[in-house]
Amino acid sequence: MSSGIQNQDLLHLDFWKFALGVFHALPNVKNQRADWQKSRASQEITSVKVARWAKEAQEWLSKNEEVIKEIKTLKVYKEGLGSIPMEVMGLVALEEVFLMNNQIRKFDVLCNMPCLNRIFLNDNCISKIPKKIANLVGVESLCLSNNEITVFSKVAFYLTSLKELDLSFNRIKLIPMAMRNLYQLETLFLDNNVIEKIPMQIHFLVSLKILSVNCNMINYVDDSISTLTNLEELHIGANRLNFDQIHRLFENLSPLTALKEISLSKSDIKEVPESLFCLKRLVTLDLSNNCIVSISHRFLELEYLTHLDLSSNPIDSKSRDVFEFKSIKHLYLTGECHERVNMSIEDLV
Repeated sequence: MSSGIQNQDLLHLDFWKFALGVFHALPNVKNQRADWQKSRASQEITSVKVARWAKEAQEWLSKNEEVIKEIKTLKVYKEGLGSIPMEVMGLVALEEVFLMNNQIRKFDVLCNMPCLNRIFLNDNCISKIPKKIANLVGVESLCLSNNEITVFSKVAFYLTSLKELDLSFNRIKLIPMAMRNLYQLETLFLDNNVIEKIPMQIHFLVSLKILSVNCNMINYVDDSISTLTNLEELHIGANRLNFDQIHRLFENLSPLTALKEISLSKSDIKEVPESLFCLKRLVTLDLSNNCIVSISHRFLELEYLTHLDLSSNPIDSKSRDVFEFKSIKHLYLTGECHERVNMSIEDLV
């Protein structure tokens, strides 16, 4: 970009990029869209040019106002978009926005669009969830991963239709207490934050199927996790739970008959807690990158277990007969998957 570009020029450029996104939503303007993209790629960006491009875009949007009102999906990927133009509100039927990998800092303008159902703003520069997001009562998917958010805002809990929430790769420290309204939430991703506790209020998430909190600083999981009867997957590796806490966690998970998958990699586990074998319906278990030396024959009790990841563990050779368990179809031992097809111990060593 030319050094002569000013703030107003950036707004013009953002508007032009937005217009390109609108073009992508309308297949009948393919040639004009290609011409616009070619002109930007082949010319040095100057104040005069971006002003002209913005004017052309505004004229085009005005001429096609009725058609634009029917657009349901807007996609602007990796365009360096710094702001969302107010003109987006003209897309009155918009249901989905995919504005990933840009430089967006705020998305307040989207909070005035009641038809929105799915919002993807991952890989931007957002530091705060706006209060007006409470207006979007119909939103089912909200992805804000890989931003700069430090507070898991309470206003997010007014999104009573929310089924999928991704706040991974941010700087969140606390899971708020006010979870009562997220009774439809099925998927919650909070990986790679700095969260220390999973609080008692987790029990309000009665529809939760997938909880992923890998790579945090968690040193406490409340016993109320035992009430999440719809939970199918728990990913809680690379945290700060000690052996007793992991043992307690497995005890609390034992009543959850829907639970099929657990990931506890990078958890400094030296031996497998006995309470693990109460999880009779486990299908997939990830204990990779730990310090496990021996494997109990109680794994035989997990008759549904078909995927077992023990890679990057110093497993003693005396324990390797666990690999003969017939139920295990996919075994990860040294970073590779060994599919069980009449395979002997020698094949795995």
